Amino acid sequence: MPRVVQRLLVQGNEAVGWGALAAGDSQAANLVLLGAYIQATGVLPPSLLVSQLEKRFARSEKLKGNIAAFHEGLKQGRTTIGQRR
Repeated sequence: MPRVVQRLLVQGNEAVGWGALAAGDSQAANLVLLGAYIQATGVLPPSLLVSQLEKRFARSEKLKGNIAAFHEGLKQGRTTIGQRR
């Protein structure tokens, strides 16, 4: 049975840095938030999203940054869950 998450405190913009956002990379902040959500809810395995990122950005210089942002979200999701217990 899925857990109910009432509030998830995540620092998406701060995690990727304001410089990246100023350069137009808001997608990275979204991936931080998505990683935290997936970690908190268990709605799908993180490896599934990573494989989709690898397919989508296979030829892009954004691949490493997007995966790093997603992993940062997973980390923040674990930290937030630990603080609620």
